[in-house]
Amino acid sequence: MTNFDDAIEWIGILVVAAFLIWLAIKFLIFGLNGAIFQLEYATSSGFIGVIVFFAAWVFLFPVMVIWAVIWGFIEFMKDRYD
Repeated sequence: MTNFDDAIEWIGILVVAAFLIWLAIKFLIFGLNGAIFQLEYATSSGFIGVIVFFAAWVFLFPVMVIWAVIWGFIEFMKDRYD
């Protein structure tokens, strides 16, 4: 391999790494926004809704994360296209 080939390889690795970091940040933002919308929905049911919300986050963590990301993405798309 020449130095040029090494440089091209590193550029490709950096591009992929930058894309993956961007994707992770987007998922984190969608998840946090979705969790806020979940909490807002739970507070509409009063104190019991908030207790159930936090219990669900403790006992159903993977499901709640997926739901939060999906809800955050849906709300992002609503704001973008409305």
